[in-house]
Amino acid sequence: MNKITFTRLLYPKNGIRSSIRSVFEKKNSYEEFVFWCCELYYSGYEEYTFQIIFEIYYDYVFIEDDNNINEFIEINYEKWMKSYKSEKLKTKDNILIKILEKLYFSKYNLLVHNYMKCIRSNEKKLTIYRGKKQDWLNDYKKEERTLLYSLHKLNLKNIIIISYNLLNNKKYTIDDIYKLIDKSNIIKIEKAKHLSCYTNNHHKLAYDILKSLVINEKKDLLKKKVKKEIFKKKIMAKKKKE
Repeated sequence: MNKITFTRLLYPKNGIRSSIRSVFEKKNSYEEFVFWCCELYYSGYEEYTFQIIFEIYYDYVFIEDDNNINEFIEINYEKWMKSYKSEKLKTKDNILIKILEKLYFSKYNLLVHNYMKCIRSNEKKLTIYRGKKQDWLNDYKKEERTLLYSLHKLNLKNIIIISYNLLNNKKYTIDDIYKLIDKSNIIKIEKAKHLSCYTNNHHKLAYDILKSLVINEKKDLLKKKVKKEIFKKKIMAKKKKE
């Protein structure tokens, strides 16, 4: 039985991640977005909070990032790390808010999010291809064939699930999979300028594959423009005292 971890205001820690993502996607309250991030952050889960923020960036914003938000995040996260190590608490807290504000009011779409949902559900069902496989697959190991054939068939859901399983089982490193795809010569995959501070390498791989295969699809997906709210300086002080 898994033990439930609670935050300082007695919210289940695991539920806050879903709340942060949900509020961001609906874009109905910047203050609520800040509240959930701060609740997790001030409960002692600073790095975990940032990893959720980076996850949101990859799921919703990266493919629309024409304002170098990734560079903004990278620079400010490095500043946060320096402030954290030097215990300049006010400075590092202000940096968090700067990143949250930049992210929340950015353009976004649902392309990467829609394909990554299969990883975050309990049902990771694969499409099984039956019948005789093409001869060129004989040059690869058994566990590699389904990945490459799915790539050949442009089955994005399969690609994401299989690559996730290979990494999760620690049979392959992220570099192994990049090299495998490159060797197959099925698609030309180029690594984007990724956030070095984000630890989810599979998410980065999935982004690169999706962008290589369906770059034009994003034009047909929902984009939301959010009217920027006035952020009250009192919010940070309020969150600290609660």
